[in-house]
Amino acid sequence: MANTITISGKIYRPNVKYTASGVAIFEGGLSVYCGKNKEGEAQYGFINVKAFKEQAENAGNMLKDKDDVIVTGRLNIDNYNDKDNNKKTKYEIIADAIGNNLGRMKKDIVIPGQEDAATSFGGTELDPEIPF
Repeated sequence: MANTITISGKIYRPNVKYTASGVAIFEGGLSVYCGKNKEGEAQYGFINVKAFKEQAENAGNMLKDKDDVIVTGRLNIDNYNDKDNNKKTKYEIIADAIGNNLGRMKKDIVIPGQEDAATSFGGTELDPEIPF
């Protein structure tokens, strides 16, 4: 069975670095809503996200802190002991695809090359004859 996960959340501290040989590495944290506890407070989990090469450069150019994103990739789970010998688990997704979650964006999206046209999503001048 393939190890593939698709998850959405808010990206935090998106960052691109380069290796000595020039390979791009994207790293960021993904905050994921996990439901509410018994007291009704929202609970969140945090997962590290990594991408490499062209995917890393694209993510670094497109994603901003606290953007809603969708990530698809391979889940890595690393068990280790911290400095006080407590057992810890680190979750990380090696992304095959990462991008903005367009269903959750709050700003208008404009189709490149048509900035002045009434074809922007969220615009008010859509053709009423087009069924949605």
